[in-house]
Amino acid sequence: MEFAPKADTTWVCFSDGRDLWHPCRTALLRNFLRQLGGPERCLAAGAPVMAYALSDAASTITDPVEVNKALQHGRSREVGVTYELQDLAQCCLRRLLLASFLDRGAEKPREDDRFSAQLLQFVVRDGAERLLQVSPEQLREGGKSVPLWMYFRRGREPS
Repeated sequence: MEFAPKADTTWVCFSDGRDLWHPCRTALLRNFLRQLGGPERCLAAGAPVMAYALSDAASTITDPVEVNKALQHGRSREVGVTYELQDLAQCCLRRLLLASFLDRGAEKPREDDRFSAQLLQFVVRDGAERLLQVSPEQLREGGKSVPLWMYFRRGREPS
């Protein structure tokens, strides 16, 4: 936490080194976060549209363009999409909220999913009234049927 400035405008995003971000994710989230107001209104933001690998072949995808192609060509046996907030990588948290979680005696971040699951539960349960999400309808490219996914999980299907 010492490297994250202690300011109301500091946001923390999460990722797994094996997974991919959509090339527009940072810009979309930055613009969304700017519109949310201060911490009294919003402590966490979510972009719920996440693509994920369903096959061994899809789990080797290393380029966001390939994720888009799989979705555009209806390869639903290879790549799935979820529209629910169910992974920490779909969230941005204000530093204040993350510090509050860690101050409650939470486990230190580790390689397994336990820390992530606990933090996501904390955000959804304790911060629900100040968790704002980008509507999945806003993440459709020009009204097309292919969603503008923000995160691609390569290793496993979200729980």
